[in-house]
Amino acid sequence: MRSNPVATWFRPKTFGYGGSPATWEGWAVTAAVAAVIIATARATG
Repeated sequence: MRSNPVATWFRPKTFGYGGSPATWEGWAVTAAVAAVIIATARATG
């Protein structure tokens, strides 16, 4: 177990399933996933 805990990137949502970004790293991951989805959708027509 770590003696210095690190902040989590995502926190539980109040309603529904999944998580919400809590730090800039979480927002970066969310933006990267969205960019990949958009690029894939544009590439496949």
